[in-house]
Amino acid sequence: MCEPISTGILSGLNVFSGLNSGLQQERAAREAAKQSAEMAANDAALKRQQAQNEIAKGVEERSRHMRAGLLAQGEARNDLAAGGFALDSGSNLSLLADSAEEIQHGASRINQNAAQNAWQYLAGAAGDDNRQIQYQNQAARASDGRLGLLLDTASKTANSLAEINKGLRPKDKT
Repeated sequence: MCEPISTGILSGLNVFSGLNSGLQQERAAREAAKQSAEMAANDAALKRQQAQNEIAKGVEERSRHMRAGLLAQGEARNDLAAGGFALDSGSNLSLLADSAEEIQHGASRINQNAAQNAWQYLAGAAGDDNRQIQYQNQAARASDGRLGLLLDTASKTANSLAEINKGLRPKDKT
């Protein structure tokens, strides 16, 4: 009579142990996925900040380039005027116009480089955003496994109880 009960108790303990182990594994998987998602989000934020820094550096570099170019152009104009050259026509005017064009071209090149550098960081941030979503999905799937684990445990418990009931039933004397 005690044997079916002890078998049932052992079965119940095994089921409980399996359930506890499964829940711990699920919790660990979910936490690992959540931490990975946070790291991906932080990486994306860092890359966005780096992109903004690249744009700011480009704006500053462009400003320095423009100031230096305009200063050089002003000095050239003063030197030409001091030498008695006419600045309103001819090759001197053409020289000053070419100088202004070169300054603008340099400024455009600086803008393009800054935009390209920023784009590279933004592309990396988009990849990190995708990784974050994948990790969030992994965390959700780890939680979804709980229903299957509970159903499996309930089934094992029901089977164990059925075995116990078989052992406790009086034997037919016929």
